[in-house]
Amino acid sequence: IRELLEDSGGVSIGMLLLHPSAQKEEQGQELIRLAKEHQIPCGLFYQGMEFQIKNMQIMCLWPKKDTDYSEKNQNSLVLRLSYGETSLLLTGDLEKEAEEELAASGLLKKTDLLKVGHHGSKGASGEKFLEQVHPDTAILSYGKQNRYGHPAAETVERLTQAGAALYRTAVSGAVTAVSDGKQWNFQTFRKYAEK
Repeated sequence: IRELLEDSGGVSIGMLLLHPSAQKEEQGQELIRLAKEHQIPCGLFYQGMEFQIKNMQIMCLWPKKDTDYSEKNQNSLVLRLSYGETSLLLTGDLEKEAEEELAASGLLKKTDLLKVGHHGSKGASGEKFLEQVHPDTAILSYGKQNRYGHPAAETVERLTQAGAALYRTAVSGAVTAVSDGKQWNFQTFRKYAEK
């Protein structure tokens, strides 16, 4: 955590948004303490809250204010960003149980770009979730030959069946997605990218 704040590689952290459950965890408390030490304001963010930065709207879809799963991944912030006619869904490390609750909430809608949850694990991006989100493009973030075997073949199949073009960081390296408000443009660190 200290390295994130002290050696951010030139990235400026303007504000730290956390789910209320972070205040109860040792790691969350340490992160809040270090942020304050570095004069970075902290705020709470949970389902239904939203804010706007210039022409971009950011809405928190998950977790609920009082959600406090013992499995920390289930408390991942899920954010929907809208900019002009484009949209992006960031799902953190959300896993099956919380994803199913989110799908039942009625808050999900068609999204252009999906950052697939939990590195494409077996329980990520279930059928009900994908029926509602129906992404045009999905980014799977995972390392080559990782010890968890991510992404799961069945998750990749579900994404493909949903019609999403795939970018895989283990194949293409870092993926940069840029929106002009009308469409997404993608650049990859490596020249080859599976689509």
